[in-house]
Amino acid sequence: IFTPKSSDGKKIVLLNNTIKAENDNGLVQEGRYYIFKGENAKNYIKFSNMLFRITKINSDGTMEMVLDDTLNYLAFDKEKYEFDTSNIDNYLNEYFYKKLNTSLLTTGTYCKDKVSDLNKITCENKGTSNVKLLSVSDYLNSKKDDKSYLNDSSIVWLNDNNGEQVWLLNKSNLSLSSPNELYEVKPVLTLNNVVGVYSGSGTKDDPYIIEEKNEYFASYVKLDNDIYRVTDINSNTLKLTMNGLYKDGNTKMQFSSSSNTFSLENGLGKHLNSTFLDEISYSSVLVECEHNVGMYNRYYENVLKNPVTAKVSIPSIIDPIFNKEDNNYYLTTPFEDKYVYIFNKDLYAVKPTALRNIKPVICIDKKSIKSGDGSLNNPYVVEVK
Repeated sequence: IFTPKSSDGKKIVLLNNTIKAENDNGLVQEGRYYIFKGENAKNYIKFSNMLFRITKINSDGTMEMVLDDTLNYLAFDKEKYEFDTSNIDNYLNEYFYKKLNTSLLTTGTYCKDKVSDLNKITCENKGTSNVKLLSVSDYLNSKKDDKSYLNDSSIVWLNDNNGEQVWLLNKSNLSLSSPNELYEVKPVLTLNNVVGVYSGSGTKDDPYIIEEKNEYFASYVKLDNDIYRVTDINSNTLKLTMNGLYKDGNTKMQFSSSSNTFSLENGLGKHLNSTFLDEISYSSVLVECEHNVGMYNRYYENVLKNPVTAKVSIPSIIDPIFNKEDNNYYLTTPFEDKYVYIFNKDLYAVKPTALRNIKPVICIDKKSIKSGDGSLNNPYVVEVK
């Protein structure tokens, strides 16, 4: 039997065994599966600096977990309603997955049968994927006394369809939608069956810790008095999004006086790459990188087209939203011909002349990090000359 070990050679207890040995944590055995149920399940787990909820332990010891918060807001697809041919499948598996510590992950399985009757759910046809979404069955199985830890204020895409529309978890109800609407995305990952646990009890304040060392993605980085989070990794470059707002939200600006395209020649792009750079003490450690400024027409690939190279930008619609307390700020993503997206507890399209908050995005070289472990309490520290 394989037993994971830490870097100092000490044996680590397998996570699935630890969870099964706990009492009153909401875990219920159903046949060959162990499923978390109820409103107060102790199933919190930290992975890649993000908080997840374990949904179940499969018969082979692998574990499925769903992001506790929202990754972002996207369409399922422009018109397709089957997950394995959808654009949201491409986004999660071709874009998001590559940013993660995949050494702890394995391929997950999902049901492809259409769900037309909630009382008659079948699973004769199956698919596999590195990243998927919650299913209708996942939600129904999580309920105990009509309550579930998955109930919150979110409206979240699910994996299933009824042959015409896609299922949603709408706060605490199931509903259907056309695939081209913008709703919240909560990825589901599958942990392999030899993942060890270093610490934690499964509560929100004390989640299970399964990584000996934090990976860069979603890590916290401190530059002078500003805190950022890693939202992308490209070779030796880290892209960072401010964990807060420019001047604490006390200074609002236009995106542009006329255009809804992010540009270094005018408007917000010009301000960030001149005035903002002059204001901060750490401009010397910033490096130029590509920023996604393409229009989102329900295909995430279009956002990647014709990127702008700059030291400073703002988030795009396909970037993760790590801090939902930050609101009313511009994205780089145009909407149709005259508008641009903002995030304000949801996605909206506004004219580029409106005054909104600014959330800077910068890039640094990995080598500029001198200390820290990437956690909020001990962020990576960049040495500023």
